[in-house]
Amino acid sequence: MALIKLSGAYVKVNSNNELLVYPYTESSLREENPHTKYNFARHTLFEWYYLTEDHLDNNNEIKEVYIHNSAVCEGNTKFSRNSEPTFDETEDKWVLGFTCVPMSEEEIENKNIFESTRPTTTDET
Repeated sequence: MALIKLSGAYVKVNSNNELLVYPYTESSLREENPHTKYNFARHTLFEWYYLTEDHLDNNNEIKEVYIHNSAVCEGNTKFSRNSEPTFDETEDKWVLGFTCVPMSEEEIENKNIFESTRPTTTDET
């Protein structure tokens, strides 16, 4: 399955690649370093983080999070993202997975209304 980067999603991991913080954001960096001013127009979250004592002293890192781009739920089910990503050793990336969960009766009804009113394409050959 192909992976795509989940925009703006990062994890903070220790030197053993164990999850410490998800999601790791600009706010996380500011909270960990309250006496430092950051200009994110000048440098990225990655660039700033790798200058921190947390990285330099503890060898912690931040890494991008990915999702599968070909996931499919069928029937009367919907996607439910997992609360935290897991490390995919095959892909060597942190991946936010999902499960297919049953839709509520209201969601099924709305889906059926949408599908019944959606224009159909015709083959005019």
